[in-house]
Amino acid sequence: MRLPAPEPAAAIAPDHRPASLPAAPLETAAPKRDARSAPGRERRSREDLMSSKPVAILLAGLAGGAADILTAFVIYRPATPAVILQSVASGWLGKASFKGGLQAAALGLVSHFAIAVIFAAIFVLAAGQAPVLLKKPLIAGPVFGICVYGIMNAIVVPLSNAPERHAPTAVMLGLGLLAHVLFGLALAFTASRMLGGKA
Repeated sequence: MRLPAPEPAAAIAPDHRPASLPAAPLETAAPKRDARSAPGRERRSREDLMSSKPVAILLAGLAGGAADILTAFVIYRPATPAVILQSVASGWLGKASFKGGLQAAALGLVSHFAIAVIFAAIFVLAAGQAPVLLKKPLIAGPVFGICVYGIMNAIVVPLSNAPERHAPTAVMLGLGLLAHVLFGLALAFTASRMLGGKA
């Protein structure tokens, strides 16, 4: 009587092993971490927001407007800040602005910063065509400020309701130019920092 031949090794199932040997533990892939953590994403979102053109225009306008009006408060003393702001509002209200109290001064303040933001938009849009404006803010800013001074005194003020003024003395002309140089410098420097030197 012949014994049955043993099965070939290849026919044995791969997972056939003695019961005494434990099954090898299954390897599970470790969960992948997001390359960008939540704080990193938030920081990136803030950076993207701060580098956007609308935000850059707004902050550059506020910086330039603040530099200009604070300089005016100093160089036009003993006139009070309220009177200086009323003179800005006189572009809308004429001579009545100087009798308008704090309301007229508030109108002048809002108008001043609105004009500053408009010029900041012009600067940033121009920098899109000429990136050197953002790369060289210490040069472009003062030049832009002087151009703004010319535009305001040659076009904007004469077309407004502001009372007619006498021709400025050499000293007042120099002080006015200084205020606008600081305006342009603060505006251009802020825009350059916000946009990373490129528009």
